[in-house]
Amino acid sequence: MTDSKSPIIDFYPRDFELDMNGKKMEWEAVVKIPFIEEDRLLAAMRTKEDFLSPAERSRNDFGVTLKFSYNPNIDEMYLSSMPGVFPDVARCHCVANVFELPTLEGLEIIVGLCEGAKLGIHALAGFPSLKTLPHTAELGYHGVNLFQQDSRNESMVLRLENAYQGGGVEEAKTKIGRRVFVGKCNRDSIPPGDFLFLLLLLRRRLGYPLLKEGRVNAVSDELFRYHMIENGQVIPAPHSPNEMDTWRRKAERMENTYSKKMGIVIGTVEVVFHVDILKGLKRTDEGAMVKEYAQVPGVETDYAAQTVVEEVVSEDRRFLEKSAIPIAEEFPEGSRAFFLGEFNYGRPLEVIKHDANKVDIWIATMVGSCASGGARDGR
Repeated sequence: MTDSKSPIIDFYPRDFELDMNGKKMEWEAVVKIPFIEEDRLLAAMRTKEDFLSPAERSRNDFGVTLKFSYNPNIDEMYLSSMPGVFPDVARCHCVANVFELPTLEGLEIIVGLCEGAKLGIHALAGFPSLKTLPHTAELGYHGVNLFQQDSRNESMVLRLENAYQGGGVEEAKTKIGRRVFVGKCNRDSIPPGDFLFLLLLLRRRLGYPLLKEGRVNAVSDELFRYHMIENGQVIPAPHSPNEMDTWRRKAERMENTYSKKMGIVIGTVEVVFHVDILKGLKRTDEGAMVKEYAQVPGVETDYAAQTVVEEVVSEDRRFLEKSAIPIAEEFPEGSRAFFLGEFNYGRPLEVIKHDANKVDIWIATMVGSCASGGARDGR
């Protein structure tokens, strides 16, 4: 590869051309070097085989499968296979044995998915599926933006059905205060299509078709923002001229982002959902576990109405709300937990007994000592 007298030195030129092919960075270019001719390569290699040691020749052949296991009874010096490059292993506790790969004889091979595998809208919570929204797909020249330039090749383009075409704000207003499922890609480009598309989406914390639960706190169109007041009534708040202009630009940006960045045509954005994202569960004073929604830093809060999923089949069981259960059942006598009151916050405790909906507990204050007390309402 480096000897100027090598019969195949032309395979490894030091100077060569770069075909930028419309790219901007050198590492994106196509390297114009000769294709290696197999016959010439093998012929050149055969002239050097006599210089190889028996161990080196064996490394060029197929061998047996080895299994390396730890054995504490073995304690020996393991000589380096490449002296001067890797040191010897002074105290080797490893033993190598030939491993016979198991055969499939007598086994029933399952071709495809196992019985009961959940797919599409029935897939497990959080698993990406394009089937949560009605759509069609077609292959065509759409100019999807990849790595800061429009693709000149065909792309698989999705078209979402737009249930809010022609307005639909009255229907959208009924969703205020209700939970929905949303997903949106980050601003950087990702190529559309099949498995690569899904893999790249999985690297992001939030992205269509990965869905995240949220709650609609308001909806808006070009003229009004609608929100719910304490008595449950939905009232409109008119946009100022500047807000109307901002709303139009945001709607156009949504359309363009889905179309050019993701290869998804969502249609005209006429209604926007403003969503608080599910943070997790919180415990009430009564002991129930309820969902907590809020605006999460770095996570989008505004979504085109036609990209919002109203219901999913598989719930995320980690975030199921639970009603309060009797404290004697939740914390039976002898159970141990942590105290979250003002006195010795975070210290271990043990439940001693119950009295109505209260408990007597021991709190570990320091090594070798405890303090007793009661917890009102059992919490």
